Amino acid sequence: GEGRQLIGREKQLEQLTLAFESKTCSIACVIAEGGFGKSALVRHWVEDLAQKSYLGIQAGFAYSFYKQGTEAGSQGNSNISTNDFFLECLSALSGRSKNELMKTGDSKAHMRDILSILRTRRTLLILDGLEPNQYPAGTPNAGVITDPTLREFVQQLRIEAGGLCIITSRIMPAELRGAALTLNRVTEIEVRALDEESSMRVLVAE
Repeated sequence: GEGRQLIGREKQLEQLTLAFESKTCSIACVIAEGGFGKSALVRHWVEDLAQKSYLGIQAGFAYSFYKQGTEAGSQGNSNISTNDFFLECLSALSGRSKNELMKTGDSKAHMRDILSILRTRRTLLILDGLEPNQYPAGTPNAGVITDPTLREFVQQLRIEAGGLCIITSRIMPAELRGAALTLNRVTEIEVRALDEESSMRVLVAE
């Protein structure tokens, strides 16, 4: 089960907590190849947070882009699901119905409304499996977010310190490398293969 993959992940759980408690960090990127338990790690951390009454979080929203990846079929062909993300996110944060929001603006307008909510409330956002919206490793634009509105949203999240956004992906978003990391706005959390001691603990657990 997924719980077993969390053996040996204490350091990564601690990094998520430090990012959450930081006054400057806006985004924590959990980066690993497929099958390394990125989603399970984040779920486990959120469950721990729930036991602590979410420590001051006023609003939360989680969205998985994995479904979109299978529907889109290839990178860069994903605008429909990106619109869906903004619609669902704004609906969750504002309490307004998706039907009502569809009549009042496009994804760019929804993005601006989400950002204005993030400025006023301590929010936990989880964007799980971003890679269907990124150019793949080995290409000239590796890691760049393909959808312009989603790219702008992630770039804006760096400077909005109204809570924490956790992104899981196989590749670090290109927009978040460099200066954002050095200013402590962004934390990169790498999930690697378990060390020998942790692997033995997994075998014992089984």
